[in-house]
Amino acid sequence: MKRGARLGAAGLAALVIGCAVRLGGPGPVEYPTLALDAGQGVAAFVVADEIRRVGARLVLLAGAADSAWFAEVAQLTEKELSGPGDAGTTSLAFLAGKPVGDTTLALSMEGGGRFVVHDALYTVDKSRFLDLLATRADSGVDLRSFVRALLQYV
Repeated sequence: MKRGARLGAAGLAALVIGCAVRLGGPGPVEYPTLALDAGQGVAAFVVADEIRRVGARLVLLAGAADSAWFAEVAQLTEKELSGPGDAGTTSLAFLAGKPVGDTTLALSMEGGGRFVVHDALYTVDKSRFLDLLATRADSGVDLRSFVRALLQYV
């Protein structure tokens, strides 16, 4: 192996190790998380029971329900509701602590179609934040266009 190649490999290894190893700062925070599509016609108490059974601190919730249903699930689980954001036949919401802010947007994609993003920002501690995104695209959209549009949003 040539000297330059060895130095390049050593530099790459140092970069990977440096990124993988926590060099000071606060440790990782674990969040038991549940992503749930409740569909249509499921009672709020059934969804709340499942959330409590799993012990989720963060819930990404989709459902074909109105805002009162989402509010009832939040109340039954004693979590703050972010959303619901209208995503066509389904609405998207998060259940967790109190968000710093949240929004729901419908964005167009190249070549047609649209997708909806529900985005909420949470404070983890005084120096860290958690940004949650849930998306829903129209059926039949081009996956590459969807990913490009999502990356432009982010």
